[in-house]
Amino acid sequence: MSADAPPTGSRGNYDSLVPWARQLFREGKSVDEVIRVIYGVRLPAEFFVFDRAVPSRLPLPVLHTYHPWELLKLADPAASVRGPDRWARRQEEHAFAHNPSFLPLMQLGASEATHGGYTIGYDIEELRRGKSTIFGHRGDIPAGGPRLEMLGTSLLAVLHDWMSDHHRQMKAQYESPRNFGAGSLDPEDVEEIAGFVRGIVALEKETAILEIGA
Repeated sequence: MSADAPPTGSRGNYDSLVPWARQLFREGKSVDEVIRVIYGVRLPAEFFVFDRAVPSRLPLPVLHTYHPWELLKLADPAASVRGPDRWARRQEEHAFAHNPSFLPLMQLGASEATHGGYTIGYDIEELRRGKSTIFGHRGDIPAGGPRLEMLGTSLLAVLHDWMSDHHRQMKAQYESPRNFGAGSLDPEDVEEIAGFVRGIVALEKETAILEIGA
């Protein structure tokens, strides 16, 4: 390969994806095209809707992986990407080594809620079949590979279930006679979570409109 040949990458080479994405953007490809080249499949509309909303409009308690989220920022030459962190690298490399079809997206907080504490993501083969099914592994992706559970039909559906259950638990805790003293909840705490649920519902509606127009 010549020194001026355009770089390419592979999901199996964690550090190659940002340079690869940058090169694809320089060639004039759109965000959707770049993602499709790198992952071999188009990611669903909800993925892009969610990315535009979090964290500025909807600061959900989630921990994003590094890819594919940072790749979306590279369409803007002025955008800076965060440095790859050890946790994200471990999740992505462990997942790819044992189940390359699994694309980890994030780990959910609120560990006591439904799906809380799970590392969740899409399955690329499911996406090729037109399904946005979400799979997950409780906790971090282990070095020996994840045993994945099917959690829901889409990212937003899983997030809706998760945050709705978190809100239910917070409301019950707030209304409990034992809710006093250190660590007690205020009405604002419960309302914040209710606002997250409403925000997810709004993203579901936005996604539905985009899918109808596609």
